[in-house]
Amino acid sequence: MIVWSSHLSYADGSCASKGDIVFLLDESGSIGSSNFERIKSFVSTIVGQFSVGNDTNQFSVVNFESSAREIFPLNRYQTVSSIQSAISIISFSSGGTSIGSALNYARMYSFTTTRGARLDGAKIAVLITDGQSSLSDEPERLKAMGVTIFCVGVGTGVNSAVLRSVATHNDYTYLTTFDVLNLIAEELSNRTCADDINDCLGEPCLNGGTCEDQFGKYVCHCQGGNTDPNCYLPDVGNYRCQATNTAGIGQSEQMIYLDLRQGYPNVVTTGSYAVNASSNVTLTCNFTSSYPPVQLMQWYKYDSDITTGLTGKYIWGTLQNPSLTITDFQPDDQGIYKCSASNSHGTRNSSDIVVYLDGGFFYLPQLIPCKT
Repeated sequence: MIVWSSHLSYADGSCASKGDIVFLLDESGSIGSSNFERIKSFVSTIVGQFSVGNDTNQFSVVNFESSAREIFPLNRYQTVSSIQSAISIISFSSGGTSIGSALNYARMYSFTTTRGARLDGAKIAVLITDGQSSLSDEPERLKAMGVTIFCVGVGTGVNSAVLRSVATHNDYTYLTTFDVLNLIAEELSNRTCADDINDCLGEPCLNGGTCEDQFGKYVCHCQGGNTDPNCYLPDVGNYRCQATNTAGIGQSEQMIYLDLRQGYPNVVTTGSYAVNASSNVTLTCNFTSSYPPVQLMQWYKYDSDITTGLTGKYIWGTLQNPSLTITDFQPDDQGIYKCSASNSHGTRNSSDIVVYLDGGFFYLPQLIPCKT
């Protein structure tokens, strides 16, 4: 069923991921009742582009000025039309602007199971404000719960630096005016769809750690046994010598940068493979690097790059699964293969891997020195 209203509505929204989305709406006196109606229309437009239900998206609205008040929790409404109807009748209050109060309310109440939050749902907060206020440590505490925060600053009184500190990433901050607020509705809808959120944006994994984007969070895969969540190495950095006597304190003019000793990757493979015709074969390639980590790997046949292409002949995966699969093995696939691994220190190749048809004849090419 399509519900017609003063705003654009998509009854069968395209985002069917599982997200718990809480809108934090500024209703301070500087907003004014007419602009607050524009905010409501903007939120309704966004809601219309999502599927809503127990197994897809849920929405909540919290208004705030000097304090926060919940309009409805995540588990109150299970259809797009009912959410849009509830938004349309929200009344406008007035007061100061306390973004910290809104973030605190979201953390303490909105994203709890008693208010409808699901353990397997992505947690997303969308803050819409025209002002600035003190925050304390509320943004960090909300993010620590696994909540992704988007910020929309409207008007000329917005402190963009404050909003960027609230948002999970700089790219999740929007600055606009009330006249053109609805123009960013489609982009914000796409960005807040849980399946499309890139939790690795901003490269949170340090010291060459690789970032794995998971549902509503990221996981860093660190090198060398580092177990820090962001691969932080406390001993890496700049050092300065300092001396103190009764006259005062003196420091060295230059600093010394301390880093871990760097080394080449170590690459290990199996020597040869005898393969049945028309079958598939997987060539293994294992590599290790204590520091810096491996950043790139490549397969070769007779020193020419192998690409996966569109034919499906070659299949090879990621740094975590670098093996090469040759499908439908034929005589032309016989040859000498090798893999390489690269880090910021350099590149190392494996020894030759001889691959040939089982029961057939395959002669290794020999290099004959030229006579002068």
